[in-house]
Amino acid sequence: LGNVTEAEKLVSLATTHRRMTPGLYGRVVVAYCCSGQHKQAAEMILTSSQTTGWMPPTQTTATVVVVLAQDADWLLAVNLFEAVLKTGSPVNLPLVDAVISACAAGNQPAKVLDLLDCANGLGVEPEITTFTAALQLSAHAGGAHWCLEILDRLERSPAVATAVAYTSVMDACVRDRRWSDVLKVLKRMMTKGVPPDHECYRLAVVSCCAERQWRSVVEILQVRFDQGEGMGVDIFTECMRSANRDEAHEVILQLTDMMSDQGFAMDQEVAHIAIDACSKANNVELAMQIFAEAPKSTPEVWQAAINTCARAEQWVQVLDLFTSADQQGMRLDAATYTHAVEALAAGGCWSHVLQVVELAERLGMRLAAHASWRRLAERKAPLAPGYQSGFSEMEA
Repeated sequence: LGNVTEAEKLVSLATTHRRMTPGLYGRVVVAYCCSGQHKQAAEMILTSSQTTGWMPPTQTTATVVVVLAQDADWLLAVNLFEAVLKTGSPVNLPLVDAVISACAAGNQPAKVLDLLDCANGLGVEPEITTFTAALQLSAHAGGAHWCLEILDRLERSPAVATAVAYTSVMDACVRDRRWSDVLKVLKRMMTKGVPPDHECYRLAVVSCCAERQWRSVVEILQVRFDQGEGMGVDIFTECMRSANRDEAHEVILQLTDMMSDQGFAMDQEVAHIAIDACSKANNVELAMQIFAEAPKSTPEVWQAAINTCARAEQWVQVLDLFTSADQQGMRLDAATYTHAVEALAAGGCWSHVLQVVELAERLGMRLAAHASWRRLAERKAPLAPGYQSGFSEMEA
């Protein structure tokens, strides 16, 4: 009837008079379960096993352990499982799955391994759902070491591994910064014939970037493209950032081509990185193509394009970019003005050198060798063809 209080009184009375029997224990366990008091049911089962050697049907114990797993009460779950073994009661798959889940939820990866080994010795093989749950919970709490140990047991078991299981292990390795293990797990799953999913490839790319394995980064991205699956612009952005930190300019150019092939638009940060890589590779044409398609709402992209042209002594393009940036209100830094002056001077465009120097002064900037540039420009500008005094065009 669910009247647990009266049942407990009867149990106390029967215990006092030594009249408790397995049948009475069983009825009390059922009463606790019916009222949702599974912890009390577990304690009653333990008391019964210790005093009379009686255990309820294994399915009843498994039901109790399932609830304990939801509450992460791993110790009580393990005690119940050990009581089942001591009394010689049969062990079934639901019980094994439940107690492993309880230990995984309770952040007890070592216990999970012990239970997996114990179950194997009993001839009870956990299902893939149990392995997957244990891996996912261990990935967040136990760490890569335990996940790799669980994966070893999964691969030795009859359970069919899934991409989700391998992804959990790779995620744990990324969390622990075990980059080489991420790639090893990817190879293991492919050897087992398990097709990697998008998340597996993403974690592999992240690991290759961390390990500076740029060739592998490009290969993985190309494989996904050949499979008709894109990795997403966020992955390319992260790869570009990592390659830029490592000054892997050739890789950045390869990634730029791949982004173009896959129809990805660059944001200002990525465009800046790509243009700067073009500058290092002296590829002005590609830099200007990227600049033409990139957003231009911040000075960084303008500066990267101007610096690229300045480095290549493309003074006509420098002047065009400088004029356009000024007209659109872009506040460029002093280094960009210096590069512009150097490029214009290399092209013999002294009147424009003087204009840029005067603009820098009006904006309160001091260029490198500022005074020398002004004196040189003032001396040579009147001799240059088409010289005009004043500053009306640039000032506007």
